[in-house]
Amino acid sequence: VKSQPDSSDSLHSQKPMMYSLLFLAACANAEWAETRFENRFTYKVQLDNLSFRQPLGGIFVMVHRPDSTPLFRFNEKASPELAILAEDGNPQPLVDLFARAKGVKSSFSVAGPVLFGQSTNFTAEIPEGYVLTLATMAINTNDC
Repeated sequence: VKSQPDSSDSLHSQKPMMYSLLFLAACANAEWAETRFENRFTYKVQLDNLSFRQPLGGIFVMVHRPDSTPLFRFNEKASPELAILAEDGNPQPLVDLFARAKGVKSSFSVAGPVLFGQSTNFTAEIPEGYVLTLATMAINTNDC
């Protein structure tokens, strides 16, 4: 003869599921709160080309968390997108690559060239705890 569990046993067996659902809801709300209420700061960035007769190509700009996918790793081959920037001065493939990367708030390009002795300016909104990464091509290099 099988006995039917009483209502208190049924409730007891549902507790782990209820706690799991509450935990998932709390995680979702924490993520929403982080994006909704994070402290953001807008910076005006001025890039001065102080090189000796070395123009700089288009500039790649990325706002990201420190633990996000890096632009490159030391002693590892560069991504095809970074190679395009280094060889052709075109930052757009990097912008496209990092636009969908985890931990990246924004990626964009600033038009070049920036001639020696000149400057370029841009603004970037950087949330608290995020960092700014820049990359460009030194145009007059001998690796072409």
